[in-house]
Amino acid sequence: MWKSIQDYEQNPETLATREIETLAALWNEQRNKLSDVGEFDRRINRKWAIETGLIERLYSLDRGTTEILIQRGLNSALLPHRISRGEAEYTIAMISDQQDAIEGIFSFVRQDRELSTSLIKELHAVFTRNQRTTEARDQFGNIIKVHIEPGQYKTAPNNPTRPNGQVHIYCPPEHVHSEMDRLIHMHREHQSQNISPEVEAAWLHHRFTQIHPFTDGNGRVARALATMVLIQGGSFPLVVRDEKRSDYIDALEEADRGKLAPLVNFFVSLLKQEFIDAFGVIKETERHLKLSKRLESIKALFTKSQIQLERELKITLQYANELHDLVKLRLNEIKEQLLEIIPKNFILYVHDADNDSKQNYYFRHQIIESARKLNYHADTSIYRSWVRLCIKDSAREYSILVSLHGIGYDFKGVLVCSVIWFEKVRVSRNESEIGDNIPLCKEVFLVNYKDDLPEVKRRFDNWLDAPLENGLAIWQNTIPKVQNHS
Repeated sequence: MWKSIQDYEQNPETLATREIETLAALWNEQRNKLSDVGEFDRRINRKWAIETGLIERLYSLDRGTTEILIQRGLNSALLPHRISRGEAEYTIAMISDQQDAIEGIFSFVRQDRELSTSLIKELHAVFTRNQRTTEARDQFGNIIKVHIEPGQYKTAPNNPTRPNGQVHIYCPPEHVHSEMDRLIHMHREHQSQNISPEVEAAWLHHRFTQIHPFTDGNGRVARALATMVLIQGGSFPLVVRDEKRSDYIDALEEADRGKLAPLVNFFVSLLKQEFIDAFGVIKETERHLKLSKRLESIKALFTKSQIQLERELKITLQYANELHDLVKLRLNEIKEQLLEIIPKNFILYVHDADNDSKQNYYFRHQIIESARKLNYHADTSIYRSWVRLCIKDSAREYSILVSLHGIGYDFKGVLVCSVIWFEKVRVSRNESEIGDNIPLCKEVFLVNYKDDLPEVKRRFDNWLDAPLENGLAIWQNTIPKVQNHS
């Protein structure tokens, strides 16, 4: 049964995280150093434009082609030859429309315009400029083509049938105008309350999708509205990659059940990944600059005084050292608890290397390879420390490694923490082999100097639980095999 959209089910302050606020401030500081901000922004916009259509299945591109289009621009000649000329031109036209939409959002924010239903209709008209039809099912279950009116609200129901046969009911056409007016009214009230951008972005996105005011293109418009809120808050556009589609749908369905927190957390996770990815985009952008722009970039790096840079580094390293000690304490607690419950034939120990240790270069291969799997570049030159919990039996050595290190290609005010699993297997009396490493965290923990240390430690303590539990679960699954082997 359809229900009118509602305001927040709980106090939005309880859903907020200060982490995005501090990362946004740090990012804008780094962005202002770029010698070619325009080229960087164009790449970010192209990425958003491509991904927002991929997740809707408007076209299909492999990851390599996607990266080429982001780097080199929208040109049908860059698409694989297996794609027909007509399909290639249609794909580029759709992506170009989506790029115009994201650029329109940035323009809207710069002009400090107020969100309205007319602006939302304008956005939809841009998104569907080259899309005239969409697929739907008639009353008999047959797939049919439905005409799209750009910028016009739906005139017929657009309720989808889920895989389990259940029909999901969106707002009926006759109530769309009033519901959209209510959406705008509530959003303006929220703006006056200074609700955190990631929370309001999730609320606005979800309530818009509950209405589903257009025949098609609602997902693209919803992500555009969320992006608008995030940009107004100084953050990144909301980029939902196709591989995150399942998590995205799950979070939206939780919001349907009155639980907005999973969608907020999902958005926060995406924004942190965009923050990490941005350092790679910076590197690619700078690599293509001419010599004069390179010199400008170098000059920009020295604009900030050396004293200020050293202060930022000192604070961040202090935070990292505190987290290193916290990890060491936690892993020793786990070791002691395990010693009380497991057989004596297991050997357990915790060892570590801080940033000043001569052993801090150990496990560099595992750290760098894990970073690659998590889509970032690990910089072990500015800082590196690790703590390792080792569990040994007669044939294997199991490791949970917590590593603190830099990110990107030079210090940008941020360090990260990752957690890794790997095994060493004895293959002969005098020879062992180390197997593939497995990242135990879905995303790294970001340490930045703009946060307060107590807040960093609180967030870190909560974050660390999941990867450590993942590592112990992997080891637990080996226990029957170990016992049988013995």
